[in-house]
Amino acid sequence: MDFAAEDLRQKGLAVWNIEYRGVDEAGGGYPGTFEDVSRAADALRDHASQFNLKLDRVGAIGHSAGGHLALWLAARPKLPKSSTLWRSNPLHIDFVVNSGGLADLDASAPVTQAACLSSIMEALTGAPSGARQDVLSDTSPVELLPFAAHQVSVNGEQDQIAPPILGESYTDKAIATGSDARFVLVPNTGHVELVAPGSEAFELQAAILLEALAD
Repeated sequence: MDFAAEDLRQKGLAVWNIEYRGVDEAGGGYPGTFEDVSRAADALRDHASQFNLKLDRVGAIGHSAGGHLALWLAARPKLPKSSTLWRSNPLHIDFVVNSGGLADLDASAPVTQAACLSSIMEALTGAPSGARQDVLSDTSPVELLPFAAHQVSVNGEQDQIAPPILGESYTDKAIATGSDARFVLVPNTGHVELVAPGSEAFELQAAILLEALAD
């Protein structure tokens, strides 16, 4: 996301570009991946004064796996207190662009490529246990609906990793619960173009962010 982050910075946004351990890295998966993004998001408050950042309106954009995690960050206030991922004062996120992400893990697993989700699902969500039988209850954003953040799911028409039906169906579910959500389909666009500065898809998403976070 470095190129995307720099382009958004040049467009006038203050950007906090975070990293996390994936399921293929030591400590990644459940709960490490989720703890990483939680700590990185919450750390923004520790540095806001140093960089003269306003936190009255905070948006998140994530691509692919990052789209799932960006929505999950916004949904954190809905986490059950029984979850090891629950925190008492998570950073409030007002707006999310889910860029070709897999926001509904259960619905996404049979649709996207196996290596993107189904073959790593247990590592990502953790294994069921007596105390946590539903592993999607604290890992899949759709299970935490409704939550307060305005959500825009953006998908490329030709995306084979995150087919448009995933963003559209998630948006329908979000709206049905009362969430403020909409779906945007970008024609003649695949997966990678979504975060390629200069592409139609990226410029569209940048404009959405700029409008949502304008003073």
